[in-house]
Amino acid sequence: MRKIIAAVFGIAVLAVVLASINLSDFFLVISRANIALLALSAIVIFSIVLLRSLKWNTVLKAHSARISLAESVCFYLAGFFLGIVTPARVGDFSKAFYLKEKGIQFSLAVSSVFFDRIIDLGLLLFTGSLAVLVFYFAFGTQLVSFEIIALLFVLFVAVVFAVARKSFLKKISKPFFSILVPENLLKKFSKGFDSFHAHFCKAAHSTGFILIAIVIGVIAIFLEICFAFLVSSSLNLSVSFVFFFIAVPAIAIVELIPVSISGIGTREAVLVLLFSLVSVSAEQAVAFSVLYFSLGYIPPALAGWLLFMKHPLSLEK
Repeated sequence: MRKIIAAVFGIAVLAVVLASINLSDFFLVISRANIALLALSAIVIFSIVLLRSLKWNTVLKAHSARISLAESVCFYLAGFFLGIVTPARVGDFSKAFYLKEKGIQFSLAVSSVFFDRIIDLGLLLFTGSLAVLVFYFAFGTQLVSFEIIALLFVLFVAVVFAVARKSFLKKISKPFFSILVPENLLKKFSKGFDSFHAHFCKAAHSTGFILIAIVIGVIAIFLEICFAFLVSSSLNLSVSFVFFFIAVPAIAIVELIPVSISGIGTREAVLVLLFSLVSVSAEQAVAFSVLYFSLGYIPPALAGWLLFMKHPLSLEK
């Protein structure tokens, strides 16, 4: 039911956005896209997939578990496919089931995926906050108050420290996991919480691997910004590279909100708002969003679908 509501809501928002723009101008912008730049952006996406797979592989090493990079890529892509068809991309946790099939303890597998997500959220918060500051000094527009940014940082640090306290974590984790973790996985997770917490804390002390994973994550985010800039340049939009330091984190945040599937509709609405701040028309903003999704999500999702069909996974078991 939640998936149906999310899909309907996203489609409704997208319909409102499309109804508010000139479709002829929208298709004109799309038709004039630079194919060479779009092809280059596709190469960047492939690099991002490799880096994100490598990051998760490094987090697994922090958990004293090892799989090949090729397996990491396959599991990542399969999880990516399942992730984009579920609210808040909870399908990413399917990677834990693939690890379980390889004989890796399930609680360890869940911990690795959750730890990887924590790193992503931390980097997203840092990048987004930095972007707000850059946007303020570059464009004179304060999108989010500095007080809110400071509060978010305090909350994030508090949550990280709370993870180390098992009794406290049990009390506060339920609402977060009900959003981030699929229902079937949540049932399994609750049974092995103690083991999960032990693996999580052990990985947190593997500072070398965690620092490497963070560095890889930073590089991946930078490439995502480069990808967005290439898509923008292919449409000949007059937008600076700096702008995408806030646009990309904004897109990521929107996709994490479990109100639509893969951010469809909500992503377009947010981008129309952001691009309007730099004098880009709604038609151009929606064209950017369509290409951003088509190139950044559909190819990896198709690859993930093929891998999933080759190695189907039942989340019921």
